[in-house]
Amino acid sequence: AAWPGLAVDEARFAAHIEARLAPGADPASLHAADLYLACACASGDPRAAAAFDERYAAEIPAFLAGVERSPAVVEEVCQLVRERLFVAPPGGTPKIAEYSGRGSLASWLRVVTLRVASNRRRGERRHEDLARGPRIRRALEHDEHAFVSLPLAVSAADST
Repeated sequence: AAWPGLAVDEARFAAHIEARLAPGADPASLHAADLYLACACASGDPRAAAAFDERYAAEIPAFLAGVERSPAVVEEVCQLVRERLFVAPPGGTPKIAEYSGRGSLASWLRVVTLRVASNRRRGERRHEDLARGPRIRRALEHDEHAFVSLPLAVSAADST
């Protein structure tokens, strides 16, 4: 067994596979061991989450190597990824339940990690844009033509 110490009910695992299998597809084409772990994680088994962490958590910072340089940001993204994978939104299921088994769990985790990092950056930029809103208003109050060269106008408003 690929994941000793984990026990997923056979009927539950069979239903998990069936739900992810394309019509007419061969179940042998799926990454069964990875699906088994994902199924156990999705059911809330803390041993499965520990096994996931032991096998995959160390890979998350490596996935971010070319994208994030700050150790604090990498740590934050690691936490956000774990939250995204294992915490179900209200009325939903945890993201780990969406793993289809068509590719390796490591490859799927890489995609999830990069999306989480991208969404975090996007949210950070939105926050910066919101913070700039008052600066832009001040700039426009000082110069009605500021919209033509807004960056210069914002700079001028910041210095007042």
